[in-house]
Amino acid sequence: AWEKLTEARLEEVLTAYKADIPLGMIREENDFRISVAGAQEKTALLRIGNDWCIPKGITPTTHIIKLPIGEIRQP
Repeated sequence: AWEKLTEARLEEVLTAYKADIPLGMIREENDFRISVAGAQEKTALLRIGNDWCIPKGITPTTHIIKLPIGEIRQP
């Protein structure tokens, strides 16, 4: 299962860190989590054909997106 993202929704996911939302989270979507070791902020996306999607449940991902170290301000 997955949620297909529009271009606007994809941009929202990738720029969420600017609004103090964890990378990959969408305000109304608070149950998306990935488990990948490391301190770097990251999210995972699923690419199906030409579409970007957010995987749901146990659906595997195809891409892990990481911001360059130092891009997110520390509290």
